[in-house]
Amino acid sequence: MSVSQEMNDFFNRSIEENARVFLERYAAHKGKSMDVERHSNIMKMLAGKMIMSKKRIYLDTNFWIMLRNAEMGCGKTGSEELLSICYDVSDKENVAFVTSQHVFLEVMKQSSDSTRLATCNVMDRLTKGYTLLSLADRWMWERTMMVRKKFYGVEEDPALYVWGRGSCMMGSFHVDPSLPPDSEIDKVAFQKAFFDAGWVSSFSMMVSIIDQQKFHKDEDISSILNSNKMRSKEGWTTKRMLETYIWCTMNANQEHVDHTMCELKNMGIDISLESLKDTLADIAASPDGTKIARSYLVFASLSANATWDTQRNIKPNDNADVHHATAAVAYCNIFMTESPLRRHLEINPWAISQKMGCTVISSISEAIELLKTV
Repeated sequence: MSVSQEMNDFFNRSIEENARVFLERYAAHKGKSMDVERHSNIMKMLAGKMIMSKKRIYLDTNFWIMLRNAEMGCGKTGSEELLSICYDVSDKENVAFVTSQHVFLEVMKQSSDSTRLATCNVMDRLTKGYTLLSLADRWMWERTMMVRKKFYGVEEDPALYVWGRGSCMMGSFHVDPSLPPDSEIDKVAFQKAFFDAGWVSSFSMMVSIIDQQKFHKDEDISSILNSNKMRSKEGWTTKRMLETYIWCTMNANQEHVDHTMCELKNMGIDISLESLKDTLADIAASPDGTKIARSYLVFASLSANATWDTQRNIKPNDNADVHHATAAVAYCNIFMTESPLRRHLEINPWAISQKMGCTVISSISEAIELLKTV
């Protein structure tokens, strides 16, 4: 059964019936040795294999709002035709519309309950609920694959591990630790059954139950980029940016770094954290970086662009653009966004969208013509 069919079934069932299905999944997992993390990673890997076999299309929030308005009968010229073509294309076996955490974050900022829900309904119809994992998770998998390539001689594409469902951005469910040790509840089976139930949840369901005022807001990186502006371009290469962001993200995920260092030590590899950072930056800046360090390369290129442009004042709204581009250009074939961001992605000497093989379009007419050829 397809995930979209499971999602439809979920909506069509009563609360009592969904509870029965949950208990069936709990019973299926009960007593099994596989832990929650491995179970969820297998589900994400299967999603990754399916999505990476298709042509992937990413829309920024403005395009989603444009399609929502067309669905509501108040769209701009050409948007209804674009929506119709998107619906047709989304049903093709070789195409996957996808989204990201930052699209959902921006949708949650909409003040109207009805427009938030309407936007999510269009997202559900096109994406079938599939999304890239958070940027932090994508960076973690890219670091993991760089380490495996350098020290284990194993080449794996992180793209197989960075996909999931909308529920993945909500974090993990944990059974109440206060349950007595002799409780008959299999906590691991319960968590896996809960994960399975969330796996087929829709964006519209999520937006209906989340408190908009309390939902996590994305980090503003504009002040960081503005503070890093250099009077001279000399020295601030993409390689230096890669070193900076690899170091920063490693510091932000100390648990993963400690695990990596422990694994290397157990293999008899003696390397300092500083040397590991330099090694990963070298790999990311190499020709292999376009596959194994995708998010790092796009993010570093955009950051270098912003840092070198001393005449440009980076605004908080630019934060979302950076995150959309880092998701779309790194892991998708087509990116629909606004003209200013497109120019930054195509500007020399980086031309990062061309380097990553992602076609960027910024108008309704372009989108219509391109989708007709998909």
